[in-house]
Amino acid sequence: MKAIKLKTIIMSLMALVLSSTQAWAGRILIQDNHQTVTLNQSLDCFRPAQITIDTRNPEIYEQSSTQLQVIGDTVRAMLSYECSGLDKIEITGLIRGLNDTAYRGQLSAREGWLVQPLTLKLDRLAAPPVVTSQHTTSRYGGSPTNSEALSLTGLELGMSIAAAIEAVETAFEISPQYDPENGMMTLQTGGCPADFEPNAVAYEAQSEWKCLKAWFSDKRIPALERVELMQVVNSDTRTIKQLLTRKYGSPAVDDSADSQGISHMTWHTADQKIESIQSLDANISVLKSKLVLTHLTLADQSTRFQAAANYSDIGLRL
Repeated sequence: MKAIKLKTIIMSLMALVLSSTQAWAGRILIQDNHQTVTLNQSLDCFRPAQITIDTRNPEIYEQSSTQLQVIGDTVRAMLSYECSGLDKIEITGLIRGLNDTAYRGQLSAREGWLVQPLTLKLDRLAAPPVVTSQHTTSRYGGSPTNSEALSLTGLELGMSIAAAIEAVETAFEISPQYDPENGMMTLQTGGCPADFEPNAVAYEAQSEWKCLKAWFSDKRIPALERVELMQVVNSDTRTIKQLLTRKYGSPAVDDSADSQGISHMTWHTADQKIESIQSLDANISVLKSKLVLTHLTLADQSTRFQAAANYSDIGLRL
């Protein structure tokens, strides 16, 4: 009888330990479309809190970004409410879809609660996967032999209207407009006028202008055929080209800037199954206001459209 009681007590204790471990295996502190922040273990007021950030926006780990500090401040406020003696938070940064750790850092009372990077693997930021619906972005360059689809701000050719709208809402946090008569989806943000054209000189370009146009086929079930994204940013061509290369890899074409301050880069990929050659073109030009205009175009060269251009993030979305 005693043996049975002892066995029952041991099993109860094991169940308690197991349930406790499971409860603290991952406590979600922040979760939205862009990232999930998790407390890795039970909060101990006498030890550093350990959190993991799993994000689809790798630029938050850049030293120039303020987003990581905002996340750190938010987490500190949440945890300090439970543990006023908390004096350090350790950060592990992941990029959604990649297995390796991209960032390690910390913030502490001793450092004024400012985020301090410990390690930053910039090479891991080169190909951040962005998942929308069943589509995943990858890195492309060189000769057109890659069978995976190119992607721009989460948009891939062949997407349905619903999937494309979802991808744009995720990238820009604004809903685009779709005109079924013309089969076109558009979005203007940052003050960008609806009729803005990259080669027009009638407008005084302003930083943060973002204009997106996407065309769909006129089939019974429309599919995305072409995307153009124009952005005006306060940056320089060298930085923008570096951002593009980090995301898409070495381009198949890279024409250096001429006397007019214009650069052209191209990535492409082939899918032999559907006999298509997709390309992503980037035209980067310096405006008179010292701002930079990046015009990105994602298109299938086998369609009636000709490839154009697209851009990245400093205000740029890729």
